[in-house]
Amino acid sequence: MTEAITTVRALTNAQEVYFMKNGTYTTNLADLDVSTPKSDYYTYACDQQTCYGHTTTSLSLPVVEFYMQYAQNSISLGKHFCIAAPYNEINRAICSSLGDRDTTRDSRYFLLK
Repeated sequence: MTEAITTVRALTNAQEVYFMKNGTYTTNLADLDVSTPKSDYYTYACDQQTCYGHTTTSLSLPVVEFYMQYAQNSISLGKHFCIAAPYNEINRAICSSLGDRDTTRDSRYFLLK
């Protein structure tokens, strides 16, 4: 989980720098001035609104999503989430230990501190 949060935070910071230079976000990680570690647990990506880490194993780890500061049409601008998905008590416990539930989203979303 620490790996995912650290990597997604670095990607998001690089995306914000890219946005300041280019006026848009990129979906190509190679455009960003950051590298992602080879991971046995997560795969990383960015789109026009978020950078995220999704689990690549059967361990059912929570999802980590960081929303861009200037993304369009997003109710979650600048928010960083641990998402208990798939939803189960273990993932809920992991995410709730990292932050408070975001009451503007469904019960799987926890704001990272």
